[in-house]
Amino acid sequence: MPEIIEDWDDIVENSNEFVKIIENKQNLTYERFSLFRLWYYFPKEKTFAPNKFLINKNTTLENYSGEGFSANRDNATLLKYFDQIPKEEMFYELYSELEEFAFRITGSKASLNLDVLHGNGGIFVPKEKFTYNQFGDEENNGFSEGKVKRISVNRYERDKNARKKCIEHYGYKCDICGIILSDLYGNIAEDFIHIHHIIELSQIREEYTVDPINDLRPLCPNCHSIIHRKTPALSLEELKKRINIFRN
Repeated sequence: MPEIIEDWDDIVENSNEFVKIIENKQNLTYERFSLFRLWYYFPKEKTFAPNKFLINKNTTLENYSGEGFSANRDNATLLKYFDQIPKEEMFYELYSELEEFAFRITGSKASLNLDVLHGNGGIFVPKEKFTYNQFGDEENNGFSEGKVKRISVNRYERDKNARKKCIEHYGYKCDICGIILSDLYGNIAEDFIHIHHIIELSQIREEYTVDPINDLRPLCPNCHSIIHRKTPALSLEELKKRINIFRN
């Protein structure tokens, strides 16, 4: 039985090995790319690796078989180091990065397993103590975000103060389709809305100060998901035009 990883360094070493060998398309890992459902994100390297490749120590092309412990045990071990991103708000931006990674490696975004997006798969990010620096402080009513080498779990939750300021200005009405979720679903959806970055942090790749009024917009989950179906994401205006075409 393979030896289980013991620390964060073991995991990073495996992730680097995965990226290295996956580019050689004539191997078992590449052939099984579409079978992977649980993906783990490495912000400093801006890469992903699946649970089956991370779980055992010193995984290489020669000793990788795609087998081993159950997915549940794999995931339980890796959850000591990672948190799963809920399938809302920032999941869709990170999923776009995973699609871009898949396309770079395999030449097709369709190579991703659909369970990652629609089923019991998922995307995981390092716990705060395993990231490289802390989140920035707010300054002058602006909110410091971004910078690839300063990512923590909060990178995906975003600054809650920026979210609050955005909602205070725009309310809970979707900026694209105009829906207020509580009008459709009642109290269970009260005060629920996604906040969309007009310019994706993954595109900026440096620290910048967020203006909650000019840089953020409230979107319903459907519109937010559709916007990130493209890489880079659709603009607000593009999606509004699509909606108007089909409505008319």
